Amino acid sequence: MFWVFEHKKYQEVEGGLDYITKFLGSDINLSGRVADVLYDGDHSLKIQLGAGNSIFGLSFTKYTGYTGEAEGIYGYINHELIKTKLTFSANLNYTGYKLGKYDDSRATALGGILGLTWRPDPRISIDGQGQVLVNDVYKYDTRFLVGFNYWLFSKL
Repeated sequence: MFWVFEHKKYQEVEGGLDYITKFLGSDINLSGRVADVLYDGDHSLKIQLGAGNSIFGLSFTKYTGYTGEAEGIYGYINHELIKTKLTFSANLNYTGYKLGKYDDSRATALGGILGLTWRPDPRISIDGQGQVLVNDVYKYDTRFLVGFNYWLFSKL
């Protein structure tokens, strides 16, 4: 098991705002959150800003304090290729991070996902997803996942 910091009890205080507005004829959710994680004698601050809807989105996250420093940006897109039958999805994220007070070097990570979801019936979906991660720890990691879902109940 790999720990970046010693595991201890903590408390987290978070606040945020969400606002939905129209942009190019579509509802866009604008959001912002700030959280402070309180450890015994230390703390870590997390800031998140984002904009998006069910089709696309972009967000930024920043961490500072006891758990190290990191800044990341994340974007996604979902597109129905065949209405209610076939959906394409993609996301990309980039992070720069420093692992605490004792190591001044910065590392980066780049990750991405491409996926397809096929729904031959409204209660059945078959998902295929390719993932790639490039960073200083794993160098280059790829995976392909397949999932099958079946809804047993339509109403409870």
